[in-house]
Amino acid sequence: MSDELLVAGSIALDSLDGEFGSVREEMGGSALYFALAASLIMPVRMVAPVGQESLATVKEILGSRLELEDRLGTAVELFAYPYGAPNNLLERNRELIKDAGFRCCCSCFGGLNGRGSDPFQLRRVAVSSWFGSPHRFGFDVALRRTSAA
Repeated sequence: MSDELLVAGSIALDSLDGEFGSVREEMGGSALYFALAASLIMPVRMVAPVGQESLATVKEILGSRLELEDRLGTAVELFAYPYGAPNNLLERNRELIKDAGFRCCCSCFGGLNGRGSDPFQLRRVAVSSWFGSPHRFGFDVALRRTSAA
């Protein structure tokens, strides 16, 4: 007997117009909503057909997470983009990352984060031998002298 719930249903990118505004290409579908609710009480695996245009993105985000969790034997809650510039990090993908249950997302471009930073647009600071020591790195971060990753 498995301690996981297998959810089968639909996933789709929905565009809706309503009384309180409009959304375009928001993640939706019965399987997604049910799986998100069920994940609050037990581990969930999901099987669902998706539209062809979003298949690669959904597979990469959700599939990578499931593969990592399987290999590591623990929950994966943080997402990091492997490469790209700010204009490559689409809002649609950030919404998919949120909907997949990740707590935050680290971008692939440099800069510092402050208290009000969006947890789904966190910046990176490259750590290299240029800093010479952890103390030098900390000093430069404290003086906000770090920038591009």
